[in-house]
Amino acid sequence: MTAAERHSTPVSLRIGTWNLEGRSGPRQRDFLDALGCDVLLLTEVPEALDLGGWTVHPSEAPIRDGVRYAAVVARTLAPHPSPHPASAVAEYEGWRFCSSVLPWRTSGGAAPWSGDSQATRTQAACEAIADSEIDVWGGDWNHAMEGRDGAGSRAGRAAIEEALVRLGLRVATGSLPAAGESQRSIDHIAVPLAADVESTARVVAADARGRLSDHDAYVVTARVPEATAAETEPVCRSNGSHQWLPLVYGLPTPSTFEAAERGELLLGGCVNWDDAPSERCATCGTERLVDP
Repeated sequence: MTAAERHSTPVSLRIGTWNLEGRSGPRQRDFLDALGCDVLLLTEVPEALDLGGWTVHPSEAPIRDGVRYAAVVARTLAPHPSPHPASAVAEYEGWRFCSSVLPWRTSGGAAPWSGDSQATRTQAACEAIADSEIDVWGGDWNHAMEGRDGAGSRAGRAAIEEALVRLGLRVATGSLPAAGESQRSIDHIAVPLAADVESTARVVAADARGRLSDHDAYVVTARVPEATAAETEPVCRSNGSHQWLPLVYGLPTPSTFEAAERGELLLGGCVNWDDAPSERCATCGTERLVDP
């Protein structure tokens, strides 16, 4: 069930992500409070992090002693099983959030990672995450999703993109700069294809005394529209809307072949059967039967 299906009215949420680098002092808490978010997708999260009345749901695995890879934070949360030890999943206001750290170049292949390179380790983690049911995915992905990437790899980026397609999400933070502005951000928030992204922002992680982390924070405000009959049908995960083409069964005629080559229809095979699909999405391959 998607976020749109779980909501009967539009919901607008302010979502933030930030890598705390294992720090949880008053300066970090003040910075997080000033972001004004409904939900936080944090990474490198101290186990001692206390945000007052907020619930902190951490990842299963620690990145080092006393620090978890990731956490989902909100005032009220319903925890869900995580698809990967370096991720945390919890539900807030009907939206299922996942906060993840993905492998960096020197992460090595020991648990929770598997693979002999950053690319293969990223592929393995993304494969697990893509098999889960989440509505918003964010955290420190250690990959820029646009432009030059000095932190990740091409194959790793491709694995993330494939996971996003399978999850039906799009990255809202890809064009925002990283701290230092030498490349795009490696910290991200991805929202449903059907969501209306109202704003995105990078927030410099510093106060009057200096930097709070090597990573800046990123905030996205997004609205999921009210579910309609059309929205509750399967949605094409490549572009958010289906490109339905009729499926034609039986031995193709020359004119049928020509129509197929023009992209006007799709060939369904020589054999038809009861309840055979009558249309297929030309982009993602989703099929459906439409009653005449």
